[in-house]
Amino acid sequence: MNRRVTSWGVALFLSCLASAHAAVCGGVAATDPAPARWRKWFVAGDDLNLGLELLGTDGSRVRVLPDLMGRPAAEGGRMTLAAPWADRVDWPVYHRAELALKPTPVLYGEADAQGRVQLCRIERRTLTEAYRDRDPSGGEPPPIRAADLQTEQVEQLQRDDQGRATGLQVVSWDIEKNTWEQRGATCATYGPVGALTELSQRAAGRCDQAAAADDSREVYLHDPQGRLVRSITGESRMEQNPATGQFGFTGHPLVTVYAPGGQVLATYREDAGGRPYRWPASPLLGEGRDQLETWVISSADGLQTRWTEDGLPASQTPWQIIVVPGDTPKLSDYLFGYPKPLAKGTTRADGRITMDAASRRKVWEALNTPGQIVVFTYRSFRTMAMMPAVKDTVFKACLDPAQAGRDVCP
Repeated sequence: MNRRVTSWGVALFLSCLASAHAAVCGGVAATDPAPARWRKWFVAGDDLNLGLELLGTDGSRVRVLPDLMGRPAAEGGRMTLAAPWADRVDWPVYHRAELALKPTPVLYGEADAQGRVQLCRIERRTLTEAYRDRDPSGGEPPPIRAADLQTEQVEQLQRDDQGRATGLQVVSWDIEKNTWEQRGATCATYGPVGALTELSQRAAGRCDQAAAADDSREVYLHDPQGRLVRSITGESRMEQNPATGQFGFTGHPLVTVYAPGGQVLATYREDAGGRPYRWPASPLLGEGRDQLETWVISSADGLQTRWTEDGLPASQTPWQIIVVPGDTPKLSDYLFGYPKPLAKGTTRADGRITMDAASRRKVWEALNTPGQIVVFTYRSFRTMAMMPAVKDTVFKACLDPAQAGRDVCP
């Protein structure tokens, strides 16, 4: 019998006994030495770089990803935290009796009640400054000794008694201060039905302390049956500062509203001017980079505006406002059918759009009619989606985690 496999199996058995009444990876901080009950190994010949593929427990290939915690995903009508990529790797395959004398990461893990090895910690090592200062006589680097390796960063996973990831703490060694420095933490909280209720980034690097006011939080609200109601997160967008003219990323709150079955109904967000609006879930509006630009209108009088392109008045520009049925398969095909516009005209010399009161009222009613999309087209079907602004009181209610009802964000 293979002694290495036997010793690994004994270690798993002992680890199971030790952890039978405790959470896997529990009770250990990133700055603590790895406990004796943990098994340590390394991936021979690899630095555990992003994109590396490892053997999975089901025989598939598992790609190393930057997020050790996993990302939230709506499954079965509730929000869950997808299992970390590390939980799908067949770690015993990579066990070696001796650690490599080179700066490869050291991995620590523990077996759960079912005998599955769960990753608890990654210690990333580097060569000491003393080794790098040694004279490589003859051009060959000197042999690496155990004393020539030092840990420069620790990524420590915390789990609950069900094996779910509840925290990821990252610390790095500060050579000048000769101490560990907190590099932040990702913390997950679960509700009574097992759904993910919060995912936060803690600058202080601790999940056992209250979040600071400026820590980023993603909140997921569920109804008493455990069905997802809405998520309160954020988004970063490239925008131009009107005061300086400079472009940069700015943060905005984002609320996503879900149907009881888990389908996205709409999102509530802000435009560059801070006006909140409702963006309905519709293939006509596109997703991601293909998403249409948005023109948010606060009232019927807001349709009388000075139109600009790239910051300059768009003078003498033909425009149309068109109502598109919500069940239209493809927006471009519909527009190229030359539908009758709800309103049209040409901008004035200063770029201003003008409409009479009746036309403005008609467009405003169309904007607030469910089941259809209103678009603004100009210069050969360059298109923007027109959205009515929602009241600040509604948006504030949407952002309030204490208001979990489905009627809060219609």
